[in-house]
Amino acid sequence: MADAPVDVARAPLLVAQLRHWARVRPDALAWAVYPAGHAHPVRRVTWGDWARAVDVAAAALLREGVAPGDRVAVFAGNRLLWPVLDLALQQLRAVGVGVYPSSTAVQVAQLLEDCAPVRVVADSADRCALLRDS
Repeated sequence: MADAPVDVARAPLLVAQLRHWARVRPDALAWAVYPAGHAHPVRRVTWGDWARAVDVAAAALLREGVAPGDRVAVFAGNRLLWPVLDLALQQLRAVGVGVYPSSTAVQVAQLLEDCAPVRVVADSADRCALLRDS
């Protein structure tokens, strides 16, 4: 596992739990993605995979200047981005601010003005365009 960009010994509880299971059972299934109507998962993620993805996301957020206490808005649907980014933000002691995927440009503008995030992460070109319009 890659070195974590922060002191994981002092990490929030969920990050500590992720680290524990990534160390104890790195190849065990942490979660699987079942799209609507599918009986079998289209993607499986192990504890080790998840921890590595969190480290990559946390390192990218650090490079973008995200610091403890900073707010980062996440404008995304229900997808793999959430459990990775949420724990990366917790690992950095930053605050994730969820933006509902069904939000209008006016609602997004109000939320962003209110929370003043240092960065916004969006999961699609359409959501990026809505951010530009808000």
